[in-house]
Amino acid sequence: MCRDRGFLIEDNECTMTEDGFKDTFGSKPSEDEPKRSEMNVVVENEHGESLGLFFPDEQKVGIAAVRQIVESMTDNDMRYAIVVVRVGMTPSAKKALQSAGGDTLQIQSFTEAELMVNITEHELVPKHELLTPEEKIALIKRYKLKEQQIPRIKVSDPVAKYHGLRRGQIVKITRDSPTAGRYVTYRIVH
Repeated sequence: MCRDRGFLIEDNECTMTEDGFKDTFGSKPSEDEPKRSEMNVVVENEHGESLGLFFPDEQKVGIAAVRQIVESMTDNDMRYAIVVVRVGMTPSAKKALQSAGGDTLQIQSFTEAELMVNITEHELVPKHELLTPEEKIALIKRYKLKEQQIPRIKVSDPVAKYHGLRRGQIVKITRDSPTAGRYVTYRIVH
């Protein structure tokens, strides 16, 4: 997922199997194996922007863990973060996560189960490409559209969430078609 978002990840980290991961990091924290929080890592993209990957120790993450993540992001000048939780988050932690940093910080949470499979590699999921701001303007001018006229995709859609899409962005979706060969459509994140 980090690589699909443009962040620099080494090949061995992307191709590691679940068994290889358990051999490296252990399957359950114990005295001689690391805690989940010790797996926290920061990756960068080619523009120098940082993404923090956080693995809270708690079974169900609370507001205290969210505050620690926001503090860590602020201290390390990070704009993006992905929080991988075991089971879920408390309602207050979800609210704190959504309101943290306003427009400056972008924090998403995923459960371990959501990340076990790369949904974009499924045969029924078409290719999604984020348009640049310039491409968005050109699309709107070309078809003489208003943003309200573009079909929508929810920000909570699994593929939109996977790619870290934000409201107002436009995604190009390319599907295989038995009659047309290839079918292109656009969706605005809502």
